[in-house]
Amino acid sequence: AAYLQSPRLLRAAVRSWNLASERGAGEQLRVAAAVVEASLQFQDEEQDVVISELRDLLHNLPRHQLALSPEFLMAPAAGLAVLESRHAARESLVGHIKNVGGWVGSVIGKSSGHDRPGAQGEDLDAPLTAHEFAVRLFDQHEPYFL
Repeated sequence: AAYLQSPRLLRAAVRSWNLASERGAGEQLRVAAAVVEASLQFQDEEQDVVISELRDLLHNLPRHQLALSPEFLMAPAAGLAVLESRHAARESLVGHIKNVGGWVGSVIGKSSGHDRPGAQGEDLDAPLTAHEFAVRLFDQHEPYFL
């Protein structure tokens, strides 16, 4: 995807790939990461076309599958689009159960002196919370936001 010279060709390639067969969440997130990387090549309206395609790609994923991965932090506009997509994503029953389970786990962890599971040996490629993602996005691209 990074070698395409036109955002419309990129859009066509992503849509063609997506329509070729049923795609899992992991595959869609990998393609979304490639679209984020490709968005760095474009400016203004062309970048808006790429960001719009990124939103369309992520639109059907439920919130619990739309992981905020560090790969999405490469480009500030694309990172914001991913964060907005996650916020707007629907939440399924499975996602609700996972959120409640995560909340219960964090409450239990705080009472036992651990803020976050794995905080000491934290995996740098692990999905981030929305807050962590927003803070890291701002830290990495502060001039863009000022």
